[in-house]
Formats: sequence, C-alpha cells, structure tokens
Amino acid sequence: MLTHGFALKGAAPLRSAVSFVAIAVAVIWILQGLMADERLAALQRERTNLARFFSPATVEHLVEVDVPLSVARRQKAAVLFADMVGFTAQMSGRPPEYVISFLRSFLAPRVDR
Repeated sequence: MLTHGFALKGAAPLRSAVSFVAIAVAVIWILQGLMADERLAALQRERTNLARFFSPATVEHLVEVDVPLSVARRQKAAVLFADMVGFTAQMSGRPPEYVISFLRSFLAPRVDR
C-alpha cells in the first residue's frame, strides 16, 4: 500500500470510511451532550444547596458570579446572632419545612436584599 499508493476498488472502502466518520461524529455529539447534562446537574445541585441558606435573589446572584465560591474574597458583612427563647421547644416535632419557613419569615425583615 505504501509503495504503490492507495487504490480504491469499488465503493465499499469509501462507504466504510463514511460510516466510520458518521459513527465518530455521533459519538462526539453524545459525549458533548453527556458533559452538558453533567454541568447542568452540577449547577442544579449548587442552586439547591445555596437555596437552603440564601434567598432566591441571592442564589441567582451567586450562581451568575464566575468566581467559584471556594475562592477567598473580602467584602463587608454583618452577622446577626439571635437567641430565640423557647425556639427548640416550639419547633420540636414540627416538620423541617415549617421550621425553615419560620426562620425565613423571621430573618426576612432583617436582611437587606
């Protein structure tokens, strides 16, 4: 083949090459789709985790920021420590959704959005 060149006899080799290229392109598209699905799932997990602690507007802002959350940064912040008398007794036995809703309604007026 190397000394006499490459000779095609009939259309079978060409059809095989076209089939191989088509399969390769299909595999590349599938892999790109899987990677996109993984990125979308990771973004959804990130949003879900952030929504446990932040308001929806803050979650959107944090997700849009290109800098990863693990990167150190400096910014002014205020911290509120609140001791709610009888909180544990009032919330024991309540479903988690109720407790989170109560805490969010308690903290909402104290947060500048």
